[in-house]
Amino acid sequence: PPDRLNVMINSPTGVGAVVRSAEPELIPEITAELIERVAQDDLHRDLISQLGFNSYMCVPLKGRDRVLGAITFISSSGLHFGGSELTFAAELARRAASAIETATDVSRTLTEVSATLKSAVDRLSEAVATARQPGKPLSTVSAITREAPLASLFVAFLFGIAIARRR
Repeated sequence: PPDRLNVMINSPTGVGAVVRSAEPELIPEITAELIERVAQDDLHRDLISQLGFNSYMCVPLKGRDRVLGAITFISSSGLHFGGSELTFAAELARRAASAIETATDVSRTLTEVSATLKSAVDRLSEAVATARQPGKPLSTVSAITREAPLASLFVAFLFGIAIARRR
């Protein structure tokens, strides 16, 4: 429910606190007293107890200029997290944040390249339409190739395809 989510985000501990502070959190041993303290109500306390959690850590996904989120690790197998597990989790989170930001950068770059190519294709289409009109030389295409050398390679490629299709 939305109320429970709001409590989690604004909690002084847990994911919300880790994201706000950009600092990891480690609880090597989850005790009955701790469960009693963090449980929002009887149902929440019973659910946590039934799951048998015995250790917890949460690490932030630190991006270049903001925290992107957090990764939570919970043990119910008897393993108790310590400093070495926290160090490993922090490195994993650092790499995950880097991968997320790299993917975001690549996506932006692809969007920009796509827009540039669309613009070049649109200009080329207009130039071809103009050049096909009676009495119009191909000087329009020549002007485009002078304006944008990279686009001119694309223009040459498209003209080659057009000529090959006519044969």
